Amino acid sequence: MKFVVTKTADQLDLQALHRVRARLVRQRTGIINQIRAFLLERSIAVRQGIRFLRAELPRILAMPPDVLSPRMVRIVEDLACDWRRLDERVEGLSNEIETIARQDAGCERLMSVPGIGTIISSAMVAAIGAGDVFTKGRDFAAWQCTQADNDALKEASHRVQRTVARHQLQSAV
Repeated sequence: MKFVVTKTADQLDLQALHRVRARLVRQRTGIINQIRAFLLERSIAVRQGIRFLRAELPRILAMPPDVLSPRMVRIVEDLACDWRRLDERVEGLSNEIETIARQDAGCERLMSVPGIGTIISSAMVAAIGAGDVFTKGRDFAAWQCTQADNDALKEASHRVQRTVARHQLQSAV
């Protein structure tokens, strides 16, 4: 029978950084989607993608009052301000994660694999440490796909799997 290895304080801290960063990214995405929705309700379409909305926003906010009311301009400006604050926080956390990953030998080893950067490697190290609980790669793959019986374990397992899978997918694109 295999037992779960207790995570170190550093692993728990790193996992917490990833969770906070993921929450901030979700909030930022929600704000961006809300801005787009408000603009679409007024027949103002902006091409999909964060950079296109960022580039078009000054022009949109300068539109005459018959297209975009002063109240809506204020609302969108406030949302854009929230967006900027979230960008700064995400960037700060990403930099902190990158610094940690560059100083960790396990992360450096993982980053030598093409397509795996600081975010993925640090998420994997936070989840499994050095990976020495797995005797072969197949065990790691099975671990990623396992379904725990306990609801709390299932949620934690799914959260780690989603984080690792999401980062792997993003690096592939």
